[in-house]
Amino acid sequence: MSRYISTLAFLLPVLVTGQRSALGLPSGSDNDQVRPVPQTFNRTSQFCHQWGHQSAIVENRLYIDGGYLSLGPRSADDQNTTYSNPYTVYHDLTSRSLDGTDIGAPPLVETSNEKPDNVPKVGYGALWADRVNRKLYLYGGRTTNEQQPAPPSDIWMYDTLDDTWQVVTGTRSDTGDGNPPRLYGGASAVADNLGLAFYLGGYMGNTTMEGWEGPDIMVPGMLIYDMVKNTWRNETLPGVLGLPRAEGTLTYLPIGDGGALVYFGGVRSPDGTLQSLAGVSSNEIFIYDIASNTWYTQDARGDGLSTRWKSVAGMAVGRGRDGQPNYNIYLYGGGGLRTGYSNSTPPAYDQLFVLSLPTFTWTRFWPTAVPSNGPRPRFGHTANVLRNSQMLLIGGFFPLDEGCDAPGRIVTNIDLSAQSGQAAVQAPFNPQQVNYTTPGVVVQNTNRGPPNWLDLNLPGVFSKTPQQARRNPTRAVPESSDPALSTSMAEATTSPNRTRTIAIAVAVPVALILLGLGAYFAYRRHRRRTSGPAYFANATHGLGDTEHKGLHSSPLIKNDTDLGTNRGLGDGPQGPVASTLPVAYIRDPTTGGLTPVYNNVGAAAVPEPGATPLPSVPLYNSDPAANYQPVVEAGWQEQAVPQELHNQGFVPELPGHDMEVPELIPGIKKDSR
Repeated sequence: MSRYISTLAFLLPVLVTGQRSALGLPSGSDNDQVRPVPQTFNRTSQFCHQWGHQSAIVENRLYIDGGYLSLGPRSADDQNTTYSNPYTVYHDLTSRSLDGTDIGAPPLVETSNEKPDNVPKVGYGALWADRVNRKLYLYGGRTTNEQQPAPPSDIWMYDTLDDTWQVVTGTRSDTGDGNPPRLYGGASAVADNLGLAFYLGGYMGNTTMEGWEGPDIMVPGMLIYDMVKNTWRNETLPGVLGLPRAEGTLTYLPIGDGGALVYFGGVRSPDGTLQSLAGVSSNEIFIYDIASNTWYTQDARGDGLSTRWKSVAGMAVGRGRDGQPNYNIYLYGGGGLRTGYSNSTPPAYDQLFVLSLPTFTWTRFWPTAVPSNGPRPRFGHTANVLRNSQMLLIGGFFPLDEGCDAPGRIVTNIDLSAQSGQAAVQAPFNPQQVNYTTPGVVVQNTNRGPPNWLDLNLPGVFSKTPQQARRNPTRAVPESSDPALSTSMAEATTSPNRTRTIAIAVAVPVALILLGLGAYFAYRRHRRRTSGPAYFANATHGLGDTEHKGLHSSPLIKNDTDLGTNRGLGDGPQGPVASTLPVAYIRDPTTGGLTPVYNNVGAAAVPEPGATPLPSVPLYNSDPAANYQPVVEAGWQEQAVPQELHNQGFVPELPGHDMEVPELIPGIKKDSR
């Protein structure tokens, strides 16, 4: 695990052509810049869409901060105008009534106050909730006010008790004073039991750092922020996970001695160039055991989903037929990787999948037909799980929809316990719902035995639950008005009869094949001005209730005085660093399972893109009577190249934006448009 300096010295530039359109933004000409929201803006009558924001739940409030706005009703002159959103608002999670009218969603608590001028207005960042201390931390994000320079890399804290913003001071890192660079588009999660926040990968550029020259770059690594100690740590990730990556999903699981993280999806770049920018298979699952500082890799199986990015995920804890906990990660929406537009390759998805752990099985939950997509595909939205039972979807960019969201309905709901996907996505919000039951189709689809474990230590992580004492607040806070927010998950994962060991039957084929050596990364340096933060001095670029006052009633900026000591977060034990990229797979002729074969040249060596085929796991039918034979979507190819890249170039774009697409992989030419 290297420090900030060593990591930043080797960050790889990525020529993110079309990055603005992939974020739902205008093309970038002077006339198309994101504009400040009009002073006369009325959120109820003029609101159309919001996306690229940050959101989090504290107590009975769903907070939504920043991002981008489009106004409505949309006229021909204003069709493509995008505005910077300067507001932090919240929705009341104790009701679904607005002025006596049931709207089926948590109502927005109206406010016309903007954030103070010196609080960053950003999008695609992270809003981390310290629910114990009733605070929100705003990290990263790209400035949404393009008429102003990028803000400093400060961390800002929002105090939900007195509704004030304050800059966090006295921050320490494992390299000394200061904060890490501002990033956007990374994957974010919070381990509430530990007071830790995580940010994996992302981008940086002139919207995150003043004085930046050139295109945005994609960065590797994972940042860890201790919200109690006010300290940072930067983790260098092992093997192929250590490649620059962005737009994936990161989810906290209450397993192991201290909790764990699950990461999948998104995009990565093996050599730091657009030519090798590609989607990451959603069957490639990475698990981080926090207590041991160890990463594991595991293949998923089941109903296949195509490569996608900018999806959102939320986790619910249920129980399987054996009475043991199962951890179900609900994945919704996201963008597709493609250049053309057809029914088989949409620019975004309106689909719901469930990844069940520890069986590592994907279930296509909605729509169930293959292939099919829902009526309103989107990306740039966020999701928050409430009381282990409902997943709230907030906003999003709808590339195929010219209509607007209904007033007050930026938040929609997914009932995680619904027994059908159709019922799940059509369910109104229920402020009293606290229980979760794993849907029968998900249980049925996971009833196929344990996976082919790639690391026999991983089952042991799933056999445990964190045993830490409940974290106490570091300041005086009122008694929680909603105990279910902190107890529902604990009750779901704790049982007096729970066995501490998962019985696993593991079959390991003995045949091994070594197929050559990988190619080391080709590093490219990226020029910058010397006015950046100290991290770059000697390195190239790296990386409705009575308890609360009205929101923004006291827009006071003050220095932080209660963020705890400045002790550094000590380095944990180092897990083994080994290459996680197989050079070949052996398919079991009976089960169809895949056993990886690894090279032995170290974590930095990976095969050339396209040189060593990495077979994708086939789609499977969830009906047991079908004996789990592959169900193939149109255009699906089992090969090294993600299916959206097959026989075409790649660029993340939206309709109306023509871009030059370079040749990506030898033999696969760009679209001839």
